[in-house]
Amino acid sequence: DLPIPADADATILVTDGLVTDGKRSIHYQHTAPVFAINGANSADLPRLRRLVERTGGALVDATLASADASVAPMLWDGWRIVGLSSLTAEKLVAPSLRVQAHRISIAGQMLDTTSTVDITLAAPNGRKRKITAQIQSPADRGRWPAQQWATWRSAELADQPALHSGELARIAASHGIVGP
Repeated sequence: DLPIPADADATILVTDGLVTDGKRSIHYQHTAPVFAINGANSADLPRLRRLVERTGGALVDATLASADASVAPMLWDGWRIVGLSSLTAEKLVAPSLRVQAHRISIAGQMLDTTSTVDITLAAPNGRKRKITAQIQSPADRGRWPAQQWATWRSAELADQPALHSGELARIAASHGIVGP
């Protein structure tokens, strides 16, 4: 666990983006947004991005060519996904928790040909909004949707690989993607 005071308004994490402390999981339990500043080209950016998006913070990539491009994520002030639920779909996942250009992407395993998914969004000011989406599965959907879900789900589970090693291996084997 990161030693952060309970009343902190924000957390600034300066990192090389690599797991070099011997621990493979980030147990950030606070409600304050995390602002991660990365300074290495070999950083685990997807993992850092998930951490900051989950908390409402931002990832500043100091390796980008310009200072403007590096700090642009800190200027983002929009909605983010804080909850996905459904009675007719399971293992719901989003590749990004931020609403970008008024769009979100989600995937999951549908239990029927039609599913209803409730998406809970939060604004920076704390206001919440619930959107209900009706999703129909096309008859001939091919392998791409399942592989896309597997990629997104694996990225989510990789935040704590020791805890999810079995599921990560099953997903990799059943969907033909690179696994742990």
